Amino acid sequence: MNTATINPGLIDIIEEGNQFTLFYDNEPLKTPDGHLVSHENARLIYFIMVGLSITCSLNPYQVNGYGLFTWENDVIIPGKDKFWQQFDNILAGDTYVRMRTSPSFQGDETGSEKLTDFFLSNHEVLSLILGCSTIMKRSFNLFLDEKGFLSTLPDEDSHTMLSRFLKEQYFSLSTPQKAAINLLHHHYPSGIVPPLLLVHRYITPLEFACSLIKSVLIREMRGKENDEDLKENWLDDIREIADQGTRITEYLSFFEYIENESNKVIQLIHGGENDRLEFKSTLRWNIRESKKDPVIEHACLKTMAAFLNADGGTLLIGVTDNGVVEGLDRDQFENNDKFNLHLWNLIKSQLGEEFSPYIQTSIETLQGKTACMVRCMRSPNPVFLIQKGQEDEFFIRTGPSTTKLGVSDAYKYIKERFKQ
Repeated sequence: MNTATINPGLIDIIEEGNQFTLFYDNEPLKTPDGHLVSHENARLIYFIMVGLSITCSLNPYQVNGYGLFTWENDVIIPGKDKFWQQFDNILAGDTYVRMRTSPSFQGDETGSEKLTDFFLSNHEVLSLILGCSTIMKRSFNLFLDEKGFLSTLPDEDSHTMLSRFLKEQYFSLSTPQKAAINLLHHHYPSGIVPPLLLVHRYITPLEFACSLIKSVLIREMRGKENDEDLKENWLDDIREIADQGTRITEYLSFFEYIENESNKVIQLIHGGENDRLEFKSTLRWNIRESKKDPVIEHACLKTMAAFLNADGGTLLIGVTDNGVVEGLDRDQFENNDKFNLHLWNLIKSQLGEEFSPYIQTSIETLQGKTACMVRCMRSPNPVFLIQKGQEDEFFIRTGPSTTKLGVSDAYKYIKERFKQ
């Protein structure tokens, strides 16, 4: 992975469909392995852009948004997870695992005479290490308890059981979390427990940094004779590690937001269809006859028109009537952008472009599949469904159903609903 100096003034964000892509000098920005720096979350891409603007460097090893995005897309997703490949060795050297599984183990005693002398002359540093060790042990025990770890099982030693449990915990992490742990381990090989507790928010970035004090001191002692220089250097290192931990938690928070939003939609689906929510399996594909069908498109559009004419509502495309997320694949679009383009062409041509401001669409990932969420607001003017060669149609919501009104009923409804 190569490093390059960049000019912040040449960085820009371009919106393409539902994706936001970083551009540099009018060209799409890519990771070293050629993945576009692009995502549906605009705030995430902005976070990456700010990090690049501050450092003026395109460095995949920096602990910032670009570095984390690179490790996620170039290392974790393609199956090059080095942390996982070395997991047993990393686990064997983890101080907190050894403390948990070997009651007689009091901590890593390795170190030089110089380190011992430094502690004797800097009692506050030793107090900081001991205090952090207590916090780490308590946080680790809380993590194990809340994640359902059983401390004893018949015919199995505690180390084997804890090793398997931690492997399961690591394996269940999201790709951004694994990327964070891999990148941290590249800089600070501190075992599994400190970075695992950090990405799960059981410790703060500063507590994570303090857990590395001893290893930082050992590294800084190489070639240094003056204790004052040593003290200043390791304090700078701890501050930088804490800052890096903060960047990691900020980066992960964007994905937690996406996950939380996804969970809200799932809860919405579990509540079933109602006067403000309707499901459609497809946008254009007739499942029974296995073909594209304008009738299916008409069914989606009349639901949107009804929501606009009533109090608003949400249409979920890619979800069956009984609430099963089947995704958008059945519609056989080349990609989500083509799906979105076709949907908006239908909206503009058959509902009217003037009503576009009252409609929002988004592609959601639900249970590993994609669905389209169409949010319709309450329209200030009546909306008619327009089809070539046919009379305009007027729809409203009656409970969980969409109802077409005749001329007389539509006139009465419009007169009452759209009072000026």
